[in-house]
Amino acid sequence: MKLKQILVAVVAILAGMAVTACGSKSEEKTVDTREQNNQLTAALEARDMTRVTIIADSMSMYIDELTPDEAVTVLMAYLEIHNNSSRSGNRNKDLETLRKFVDVYDIASTVNPNDFKAAVAHAKSINQAVDLAQIVTDFRDRLAEYDAAAGVQYTAESDETTTKADSTTVSTEQESAAVVAPEEIETE
Repeated sequence: MKLKQILVAVVAILAGMAVTACGSKSEEKTVDTREQNNQLTAALEARDMTRVTIIADSMSMYIDELTPDEAVTVLMAYLEIHNNSSRSGNRNKDLETLRKFVDVYDIASTVNPNDFKAAVAHAKSINQAVDLAQIVTDFRDRLAEYDAAAGVQYTAESDETTTKADSTTVSTEQESAAVVAPEEIETE
């Protein structure tokens, strides 16, 4: 099977599961998430990356209200956006997407940890190459490397961001040489 067919199959199955899992939500919210999830699935199938980005970004704004399967669909969309950005060499878009992926994963795993783990495991059972737990770890490492090369430090205790202002700050030329854009994720 081709990469596109595998991703479409995973997204379609997760979308179907999300539709059935929506029963516990209010009717008004169920229609909204179901509709957006269907639109995201259709955009992924059509390979319309502009629509995929818009819908995934919209859904990620209220990730805590999505079912775990819908959250996994958003993660799969961000994975596709990452792969597309890597292929096109759009490093800024790619790094932005990595951050969104990590944020969505973290929020979804906090809101409903057991069901989200099950949805992640189900996605992996459909396609062994899509190990979202490992991918988020890899993305965190890549972002930490980029931030270190850019002179950004995060302090876990205060959750503040500071930029180095001394002679150890990495120059832009050194930064681009030190940090290679994240590579496309193999999904086959």
